[in-house]
Amino acid sequence: MFVYSRSIPVVLVSIYISSWFFPLGLLVFGFGLPSYLIVGEILYMIYLSKGSERSSNSQLLHDTTKYMLYLIAFFIVIALFSTEIPFLYQLDSLKRYVYYLFNILFIVYSLRKSEEFQKIVHLILFILIMSGIYSAYTYITKDNPYALAIVSMTDIFDETGLDNSYIDEQRGFMTGRISGFTVHPLMYGGVLALSLFLLLYVFIQNNHLKGKIFYASMVLVTLILIVFTGSRSILIGTLTGLFVYVYKLFGNKVIVYSVILFSIISIGGLAIEDEFIKSTIFFWEDNSEIKGSSTEMRTNQIEAAYDRISDNAVSLAFGLGEGWVAQYSQKNGCIPPFMGFESIFIIAILQYGILGTLAYLFLLFGGLYKTVVRYVTSSKKQYLLVSYLIAGFVIYSFTGEAYGLRLYIILAFFMIKWYESANYKEQQVVKKELVK
Repeated sequence: MFVYSRSIPVVLVSIYISSWFFPLGLLVFGFGLPSYLIVGEILYMIYLSKGSERSSNSQLLHDTTKYMLYLIAFFIVIALFSTEIPFLYQLDSLKRYVYYLFNILFIVYSLRKSEEFQKIVHLILFILIMSGIYSAYTYITKDNPYALAIVSMTDIFDETGLDNSYIDEQRGFMTGRISGFTVHPLMYGGVLALSLFLLLYVFIQNNHLKGKIFYASMVLVTLILIVFTGSRSILIGTLTGLFVYVYKLFGNKVIVYSVILFSIISIGGLAIEDEFIKSTIFFWEDNSEIKGSSTEMRTNQIEAAYDRISDNAVSLAFGLGEGWVAQYSQKNGCIPPFMGFESIFIIAILQYGILGTLAYLFLLFGGLYKTVVRYVTSSKKQYLLVSYLIAGFVIYSFTGEAYGLRLYIILAFFMIKWYESANYKEQQVVKKELVK
């Protein structure tokens, strides 16, 4: 990437984003990848601060810093007032959270040219294509040697049901599920969903017919890959975001056509024998023939979460503490009543309490929305980014934080900064023309 881009920030951002296409948590010479990245990012920012060139929009940098600090302050408050997880343990969890949040600051401060964003997208495209080809191979051969090799080399995936466990899982018309290089279909689906909206952003950005055709084709391929991950939650979230985007572009007639289309599909769905298709159309109904989360399971999880924190007023308000879910999962595995904690709401209620959950969701999603509408002034791109935020909210409401929430936030700022950089360049060109 350095040879291709001649840019250190492009390399560092590319490493972080591309790491999501592979198993997370693997150590490199005894340390996690974020530890190396934050050192490199801090050193480069120090170097950059000594130069005369400044970020194209210092206000965006200021607001990004506030977004980061508000979230850090929130977790410190939770660490002080939550009732079960020790304060120092929560600070250790906060340290890892800061490592990832720092990537937001680095993107806004260090990426300054539209060409740099394009080169990062080129790498993402390359990984998407390679992971898609490998997924097709595993689906056809019903063998995943990469996953087996990864699981055999480390114990961090113990009792997670990875390796080849999804290869033969029957989901309606599908005779297996794909996971790319991530080793987990849900993780792969989550990363694909976020990548799909990034590709749509590039599609809008591109002014050449061949480029638009290529990126439109990649969006379609990515959507097909999402279907073959077998995740109804991620597919529903992706389609919700796409619907909102199309509605924003074309108005109320989209609702009319959608109601007609949904009515036809629903009537047809009653006659469809394929259980995966039926369970996706009627996602609120339980389906015993499709493995995975049911409405009853999610309801039981929410009730159990509330019961767990309702012992006293403090835990009801501020929860059990950051890291409680991780400790529970490590000790008990995927068992009732919480199973896999399949919702950001369940995780937040347990760890942050009722007041903490409201504050967390407002800071996380409200802060992203506020930044988008403030800095992305192009209607088409603003519509797309708002749709992206909605898609992510739906996905994490169904699946929980583990399947790409951090990448979701990173890519949101990535697209915001890309727009700002391109817009700044256009403004400079206009000023030069006016001077002439």
